[in-house]
Amino acid sequence: MTRITQEHIQQILAAAQQASAQIMHVYKTQLEITKKEDNTPVTNADMASHKILAESLPQILDIPLLSEEGEFSLEEVAKWDEFWVVDPLDGTKGFINETDDFAINIAIVAKGRPVFGMIYVPINQQVYYAAQGQGAFKLDNQKWHPIKVAEKFQKGSGVNKPTVISSRPSPSVRTQTLCQEIGDYDYTSMGSAIKFVVLAEGGAHLYPRFGPSSWWDAAAGQCIVEEAGGAVLDDQLQPLRYDSGDDLLNTNFIACASQEGLWRDPWLKINRDMAQAEMKPNKQ
Repeated sequence: MTRITQEHIQQILAAAQQASAQIMHVYKTQLEITKKEDNTPVTNADMASHKILAESLPQILDIPLLSEEGEFSLEEVAKWDEFWVVDPLDGTKGFINETDDFAINIAIVAKGRPVFGMIYVPINQQVYYAAQGQGAFKLDNQKWHPIKVAEKFQKGSGVNKPTVISSRPSPSVRTQTLCQEIGDYDYTSMGSAIKFVVLAEGGAHLYPRFGPSSWWDAAAGQCIVEEAGGAVLDDQLQPLRYDSGDDLLNTNFIACASQEGLWRDPWLKINRDMAQAEMKPNKQ
């Protein structure tokens, strides 16, 4: 596995800044929207960012690149031992709706695990990165400052009341079920991978994700959360992995500041119930 140096990080940051400039050039003024084969929207900003990153990143580290907007085959991806995982514009719907909740996700996966992650937020030029064994950092005043997840909360203590973060304006039924055992909690919502960095720097305790997501949605954020002291776990409470040969989809996952807590049993039960429901034959 390639060791990520400070020179690498500065080069990756420079590529992200170029991609961000193209995204902001399009934002609110020159937006063009088309539909992909799966009927999801893609914009000229997605494609401009992809072009820059697809050309720049392999020159920094000569490993294959998997991008949401690139061409690839599952057979080829399955053979890769180490590779880039990129979402050139995470939160395209938010970008189109002008919510400001969109980001650039850049990760490196080695042997199924994210070993580097950078999330760049174009709207305010905030940037976060982490490398395996090196910690997680936020750029502030041209200096990298370490970030850490929030301290563990105690039910009913009144101290460190937990905050749950999600994409929905209000908690989904499954999220509410998950959090019932916690007791009193705050809820906040925002789009894209920004949720990972909010959790990584102590602004939330739990980010449950029910429903489909792809590798490029989570890999960068997972590395940042893990290096900040948290975890990103699958439906069986195992670290999320990126080496399935069947598809590029994640299971339900939960990003957490602490792997301990009263959310664990409800999380397992909800996922078990969902799996059982999917196995039941449809009634005619």
